[in-house]
Amino acid sequence: MSRAARARPIVQMIWTRPIERVAIAVRAAVREVADVREHLLPPAIGSATAMLGIAWAWFCSLFRHPVLPLQCVLYASPGAVRRAIAAIDPEATTIYLDGVRTFALLRRLRKVYPDKRIVVDLDDLMSRRVRLLREGRFPLSAGYLTAALPPTFVRWLTGGVGRMILRYEERTLPGVEAAITHLADAVVLVSSEDLTEMRGDGPATRVSILPMVTPTGRNPTLEPGPVRFIFAGTDTLTQNRLTIDYLTDLWARERPPVELVLIGRRQRTTPLPDGVRALGYIDDIADAYDGRSVLLTPSLLRGGIKTKVLEAFAHGAPVIGNAITFEAMPIGDYPLVCDGEDELIAIIRNPEAFRDRFAVAARFGFDYVQHVHAPDVFARKWRRVLGLEEERADVMAQSA
Repeated sequence: MSRAARARPIVQMIWTRPIERVAIAVRAAVREVADVREHLLPPAIGSATAMLGIAWAWFCSLFRHPVLPLQCVLYASPGAVRRAIAAIDPEATTIYLDGVRTFALLRRLRKVYPDKRIVVDLDDLMSRRVRLLREGRFPLSAGYLTAALPPTFVRWLTGGVGRMILRYEERTLPGVEAAITHLADAVVLVSSEDLTEMRGDGPATRVSILPMVTPTGRNPTLEPGPVRFIFAGTDTLTQNRLTIDYLTDLWARERPPVELVLIGRRQRTTPLPDGVRALGYIDDIADAYDGRSVLLTPSLLRGGIKTKVLEAFAHGAPVIGNAITFEAMPIGDYPLVCDGEDELIAIIRNPEAFRDRFAVAARFGFDYVQHVHAPDVFARKWRRVLGLEEERADVMAQSA
């Protein structure tokens, strides 16, 4: 069928990882107005041929700008890049690439399809993330690749090898991110803070799109009776591990008369202090927000939008955090931003004295996600950046 006769445009989406919540929402928004074709570009782990391919790709990058960061090298196998290009529907009007990891594919795509619209979803600005990890002397995490890497290598990442990798990534990522602004038609980041730090003088449009959140039907308030504090997130991620360590130390020191429940997969087996309980992974996060739970999540690592905060707001629960917790969220005068430990200690020692503030915060957060993270706002922004919907004056006014 010719492009002229086709009723709906085609968007080709290239993924580098299992499709998680935000990516699912992006795909769903696209599918409402376009046909979607998908291809997985896997990391070159395990195959000797693929490993040789990425070694060659990295070696070649030493003699051309920019030098490839390791997270780009893993997806630069010439064979994998060729297969991805072969999988692209020639009738596709737009190509969506998942992350900075797709840089080798992007460079080749721009030569093969010079006239197609290419959008790179950077998600987080990785150069900023690795810089913050190094500056804070925080360990490197393999993230979703942990399950595919040998356990010994994963342990190396927390020591000297990890620090060397952080320094290498910090030096090489900015060059790749800048090059993307010349090769892509548009780049998307979640955080406006990341957007302001991104380098590059290329013509690509740069857009910040906040995650989509669908509020539940739960009344945004606390039910009568004692409250409990919860933290949601696996300790395999550095940012979660830092907060968990801080909170368990706080409970050990202050011994507050209220329970702290840790929700999420727990890799470490260190004992927990009195008053702290590990519930582990739960199938439905709605079970955690039972009408008496307050999310306690002071953050120690900057970068990105904290999905757990939006999740709690959407379930009508109050969230206690600091300025880092709410980074890049336009929350205005939200009443539970605690940047001093004294206020945090006062809350956990006597939460009943703060019940009115909890109720105000729950309503504030619920209204915030309804307006700022609404599914229709999210969908329109993604369709515009992908070239599937024209920008209208009323949409611009709502987004402002």
